[in-house]
Amino acid sequence: KVAKQIRKSIVSMSPTPIKMPIAWFGLEVLLQNSSHDGILSLSECQSHAKKMFIEVDTFSAALNYLVHQNVFLYYPEVLPQTVFCDPQVVLSKVSELVEYLHKLRSNADEDEVGEAYIARFKDWGLLSKELLGKFEKFYVKDLFTPDDLLKLLESRHAIAVMESGDYFMPALLPHLNLDKILLYLKQGTPLVLRFVNSCIPNGLFCCLVAHLTKGDKSSRWDVCTKCKDEPLCLYRNCISFTRYGHRETVTLIDMFSYIAIHIQADKAKDSMKVCSEIRDCIYKGISIASTVLGYSGVQFEDAFICPCTCSPDLHMATVEKGEKYIWKCSIATAESGDLTKDQAMWFAENTISTGDLTFTFKNIIIALKRVVEWKRLGAQLGISIAKLKEIDVNNRGQVADCKNDMIQFWLESDTSCSWNKLIDALSSSEQLVLAEEIRMIYCPLYQDMTGSLDNDNVMEIFLSTDSASGKWQVIGEELVFITGDELDSIANEHV
Repeated sequence: KVAKQIRKSIVSMSPTPIKMPIAWFGLEVLLQNSSHDGILSLSECQSHAKKMFIEVDTFSAALNYLVHQNVFLYYPEVLPQTVFCDPQVVLSKVSELVEYLHKLRSNADEDEVGEAYIARFKDWGLLSKELLGKFEKFYVKDLFTPDDLLKLLESRHAIAVMESGDYFMPALLPHLNLDKILLYLKQGTPLVLRFVNSCIPNGLFCCLVAHLTKGDKSSRWDVCTKCKDEPLCLYRNCISFTRYGHRETVTLIDMFSYIAIHIQADKAKDSMKVCSEIRDCIYKGISIASTVLGYSGVQFEDAFICPCTCSPDLHMATVEKGEKYIWKCSIATAESGDLTKDQAMWFAENTISTGDLTFTFKNIIIALKRVVEWKRLGAQLGISIAKLKEIDVNNRGQVADCKNDMIQFWLESDTSCSWNKLIDALSSSEQLVLAEEIRMIYCPLYQDMTGSLDNDNVMEIFLSTDSASGKWQVIGEELVFITGDELDSIANEHV
């Protein structure tokens, strides 16, 4: 009976009709019928369009529309000459890997797994060109090769290149059982990023992990290992990292509706800075992963495991800030309390987040609305001249589109991008007024400190403050180790 009801519901569903010019629909059918296993070169597509008397500009509009509707796939930034007339081609290549992996893990052939690159694939989710060469289906010479597949997966943050030359794909890792995950959640004081009114968007956690493991040695996160380079904790939903130059172990946990961040470290004098740095990295990574996957409006809030006893089940307490930080139970909203010292560590150098990330693609584009000389800005952001020319050609010189692609590339390629970097680049390109406007909006004076405090930068902050206005006392209050009595004492000494 239930099966009949489900079947009836599915049959009754009617997809939203797509409206397009009849010539575009004809082009879609022609390209699909003419493709080589679902793939055509861009020049072949243009040639077929010409036969239908479709001009170049109209063809570009038609292709963009079909891609937007997910009828075709086209990635000009990495595969400018390849058009996937059948999206199933890309899905099938990934499905082959998943199917082969399942076969290895469920009924492994000992001789086959004996190959080192296959063992790394089975246990650690590491791809190699040698492994991809085992699957020839859907590849098309000069249009779609194993190298092209790797480029595509890397551009979508599905994989990250390792020093060994292998490619790490978090989505291929095995799954860790819930009872073992709970051991991490009950240790220490993990920060929880609780996604508002939804589960974690599909693929976001794996995309975040791939993003963190990208980049050069000084900025990337490395999978934490124990003896003989064996990973300490390497699962699709739970993975431990170390950071270059740091001793702590950071474990990220995917719990469907929230991401938990667990830090295991010796008691260090700079633990406040460590917690806030890690929190910043995760926020930024989620923002980039959301953009790459095409998710908009992703919101989350800071939380901790609730210490109250209103429910025997594990539940969250969100963090709120009034005069001070407090936790508030997500079930019994009357239950609240002050943060412990360990919990407050996460907010020592940052403002509390409600999921409205300020450093986002959308906010950057809005801030740069008046910028016309996007190439000059791009060069100051460290983007190569060749890449800027490529962006210009792909967008036919349209300033808004070029600027969007340039910023998107910067966000994905520069692991240390920030408002401060953007402000410096604007200043260097002589756009001082805009640089100052952005600084005032997103980098308040006493929050704009990315490095450690020393006498010079502290004096710079205070010398720029009108002593008669009393703002120095406001700044003093923000430096939470200075009490109100101490501030009054300082004021009395200088009357």
